[in-house]
Amino acid sequence: MEAPTGGEFSPNASRIGWMAEGLTAAYRRGGAERTPLFQLVVRHLGPERTVADIGAGVGRFAIPLARHGCRVWAVEPAEEMRERLRRHLEESEVTGQVEVVGEEWPGAPVPPVEVALASYVLQLAEDPVAFVRALDRLATRQVVLALHVDPMPMPEIMARLTGRPVHHRPPLFDQLWPRILEAGVPAPAVEMVEEDHRPPWEEPEGMRLWLARMGIAEESPEAAAIFRQLAEEAKRWPSSRRSALVHWTPERS
Repeated sequence: MEAPTGGEFSPNASRIGWMAEGLTAAYRRGGAERTPLFQLVVRHLGPERTVADIGAGVGRFAIPLARHGCRVWAVEPAEEMRERLRRHLEESEVTGQVEVVGEEWPGAPVPPVEVALASYVLQLAEDPVAFVRALDRLATRQVVLALHVDPMPMPEIMARLTGRPVHHRPPLFDQLWPRILEAGVPAPAVEMVEEDHRPPWEEPEGMRLWLARMGIAEESPEAAAIFRQLAEEAKRWPSSRRSALVHWTPERS
């Protein structure tokens, strides 16, 4: 994903579609409640049970948190993500507990909450320091960040199969950690976890749709060959991927 401009979290709309496919597949598989990230958020809730989910995507965490009795502000600037999020909210019957905020972060209108969550979106911020400081001002009990430790394999695989260069490699934990410290947050803790990692599609139609999102139409000459190669790559897909859960208690709490 290309870096946004203006110092704010604003994903590049040209790649949102295929990202939404992967996030939707993860949401449909379920199990968010069993992840270390979800449990970390729940552990730090107070009596108000309020959460801001920054970069909420299609609702993988916002909806389970709402089911858990939380009032959630789901900040998601990408229109396609919000459309899927709203559909998932209607299906889950927790629409009244989730406020969808279609603006960029920092700057989105969200009241103070007990827990500010940013799951795998800090790497999209042009100014990670400003992003983190805004989270610290928002939370009253805990800030929780999830960051990739291992690189995502799909961009490199697609670059090799299509001959298209990878224009932007999002920073990983080791690159973002100094920026978190630069933000001056109080004594951040780090927990390393391993989680299930699967290709962002459901076989086989999901793969074709995903390729179409990448601009590779099924009827194109390259599609059949890429489809076969990608199916072989999926067999060797790593079963898990490391993440870093970074969290701290704001000084004003």
